[in-house]
Amino acid sequence: MGYIVDHTGVATAGLGAGLIGIVVAIPQYWLIRWQPRSPVVLMSMGVGVSALLIGINDAVFLWLADLFPTEVRGRAVCFYYNLGAMVGGFAPMICEWLLSRGCPLAPGYYTFVACVVSTAAMCFSLNMHQNGGKPLQVGHIIDDPY
Repeated sequence: MGYIVDHTGVATAGLGAGLIGIVVAIPQYWLIRWQPRSPVVLMSMGVGVSALLIGINDAVFLWLADLFPTEVRGRAVCFYYNLGAMVGGFAPMICEWLLSRGCPLAPGYYTFVACVVSTAAMCFSLNMHQNGGKPLQVGHIIDDPY
């Protein structure tokens, strides 16, 4: 992921990871529901979800680090990290509640919604950068990658 971020930029790499997540989130969970004991399905599920999470996490932390000025960067990243942990901490409870209501693909839907939110944030950042940073100045996208 570092190679991709270095050559395309943080927001573009995060946008790509989010789009991949949108496309594969529900089919991955449908596949494991369809063939729950297949070792090939379980391994592809583990590798696929891990690759997706690595792609999104790497891009998001670099994106957050460059989003804020150096004077408040530590506090701002800490705030957003903890806010994300608090929201993500409810994921098992929400998915379990949806599963108990008869929704067998609840984790896939939750992952899908999370990827849509992430992709929307990256699109917003790219749009702000391309429009000169008005009304929000973002500095995480470099015209010439590193």
